[in-house]
Amino acid sequence: MDVRLALSYVADVQRLAGGRHELHDPDRADSALRALFERRLLETLREHGWLVGRLVALTMYTALPFNLMFIYIVSWLQLADGIPPAQALEINTISMIVLLPVMLAAGWLSDRYGRKPLMLASAALGFVLALPLFWVMLNPALALLGQLCIVLIIGPYIGVTPALLVEMAPTRVRCTAVALGYNLCLAVTGGTTPLIAAWLVDRTATEISPALLIMLGAAITTAALLCTKETAGTQISFLGQERQNSQA
Repeated sequence: MDVRLALSYVADVQRLAGGRHELHDPDRADSALRALFERRLLETLREHGWLVGRLVALTMYTALPFNLMFIYIVSWLQLADGIPPAQALEINTISMIVLLPVMLAAGWLSDRYGRKPLMLASAALGFVLALPLFWVMLNPALALLGQLCIVLIIGPYIGVTPALLVEMAPTRVRCTAVALGYNLCLAVTGGTTPLIAAWLVDRTATEISPALLIMLGAAITTAALLCTKETAGTQISFLGQERQNSQA
């Protein structure tokens, strides 16, 4: 199936290059590929802009908590709790190790019971418990426990998100739409989340204020989820399959 998809792109490139033999010219081939990607990008934004926006919103509860709890948190533990750098990194490493089986278990559960129930429960718990758990982490002795609790809350959402995004996107623009939605969100929040978290602590003089970012991500994502249909059990088709079916 992947071979058919690749061949379909090769055919597009051949048409854009003006013929099969012209592809031997590296400049023409590069120009054809660029034109193809630009065409697919513009097509996706023009015809599926609302979908890309929803994918951005659905990724928000992945991007904000992840950047906060696995990037910024190392500095936060040192500043708020006075924990040595080595211990802060150890806490962070343990949390990331725990995250992996949580994500896998959530993916399995979502196959059986649906994507939305797990994701809505995760977002709701994150919104309600973010501030209390940050307050717990102010105690150095409970810092690991607090972070592990947050991992158990956000892990299911992070684990299920990729499946939901892929199942939402139409076959023809799936790669482009998912890449745009997911990476636009991560690009915007990746560098800004630690910066905004540090700004919140400075402006509010409250160490637990970064938890507001988790609450913000949960609120945005919940609104997007309520506008999204359940996708568990969706049969994923490939572009090569669709072309073959249309020719049959």
